[in-house]
Amino acid sequence: MKISWTNGVFDQIHRGHLNLFQYCKTIGDILIVGINSDKYVKELKGLSRPINNQYDRYFHLKSLRMIDEVVVFDTEKELEQCIKRESPDYLVVGDEYRNKKVVGAKYAGEVVYFERLKGYSSTNIINKMNKIGIIFVDIDGTICLTNNSDYENSAPIFENIEKINKLHQNGNHIVYWTARGATSGKDWTELTKQQLLNWNCKHDELIMNQKSSYDLLIDDKSIRIEELI
Repeated sequence: MKISWTNGVFDQIHRGHLNLFQYCKTIGDILIVGINSDKYVKELKGLSRPINNQYDRYFHLKSLRMIDEVVVFDTEKELEQCIKRESPDYLVVGDEYRNKKVVGAKYAGEVVYFERLKGYSSTNIINKMNKIGIIFVDIDGTICLTNNSDYENSAPIFENIEKINKLHQNGNHIVYWTARGATSGKDWTELTKQQLLNWNCKHDELIMNQKSSYDLLIDDKSIRIEELI
């Protein structure tokens, strides 16, 4: 019997999730789905998430015939331990994880990249339901590509900038944040301000190094820019 594993928050079940589960079930006989605990979701996505608590999310997933088991994990380390324990034949992740670290990959027979159904995401659904509020956007890796702290030659990602601009247009308070200079002590404030101006980044604040409260954090570890349609 072949085991498929996939994991995520699965806050608002939509067609994209169902396509993922169906695919996992076609390549494996048993499908195990891991979900982030409420505590872990808040750490990654902000205090406004999840919309559905872990018990409701667990119930929703267990009610689907194609899913055989649901596992709740509290940290990235615990996620890795869960995958190690189950030793799945197939570890199925979104295709945006190509060339990126996949937690638990070494304990799976094969990592399978699933092409997400465009236009569907829990974040997008929730954003349509109401205005988010204060959105923190990590600059490097989200709206620009930077190699080895070479900030002067950072390359803008205009497609992602446009997505953030739309969130600003919808009335959200956009705060661009960066840890530039946190280690070296060099002040990159003026360069960063000029880059945001040159790249036409609509925003309300720029914060260097320190973070304050927010409703949503967008970076490569919590809400990825790919989730914002």
